[in-house]
Amino acid sequence: MKEMAPQLASRECELNMDNLVTPRLLLEPFTEEHFADLHALNSEPAVMHFLDGVRTPEESRAELLRILAAAATPGLGGWAVRRREDGVFIGRCGIKRSVETAEHELLYAYRRAFWGQGFAAESAAAVLQHTFSLGVPLVIACAVPENTASIAVMQRIGMRFSRRAQMYGRDMAVYCAERGPSPGPR
Repeated sequence: MKEMAPQLASRECELNMDNLVTPRLLLEPFTEEHFADLHALNSEPAVMHFLDGVRTPEESRAELLRILAAAATPGLGGWAVRRREDGVFIGRCGIKRSVETAEHELLYAYRRAFWGQGFAAESAAAVLQHTFSLGVPLVIACAVPENTASIAVMQRIGMRFSRRAQMYGRDMAVYCAERGPSPGPR
């Protein structure tokens, strides 16, 4: 498989304590204090259309607890994504261990009001770059084939189509990226 690297130059993402900082975004590790933001995201029908539907407060709480537990393992966990200019919560991005394949899996979801502005690719590339810096050799991401916007994000950050697979009870397009040499400036 061809070596891939995220399409964000290393100078564009910095680790600031546990935060990831990009030109426009601050990614901060999830804490209990992020529950209201996460549940608001999980309550948007457009956001959750391809993600098993709107979640109840209990389901959002369970998701937050899974995110917090995953963070105890290096290379796993989730970040609350905020715009740097005003601190507004716009979504989530992170890495989990796929229950289907045991691979590191990139996940992301953003409030509807912030779609189409490049935030998904910017934060996903930062998380991918950070994950590779920890020595993780391969990261996958998956989406139902109809979720063309999510697939476009995967492609934009340098992930390549790997396979179709049954994951999470659905037919998924699986993309992957492998740790490789850092890309140069664009």
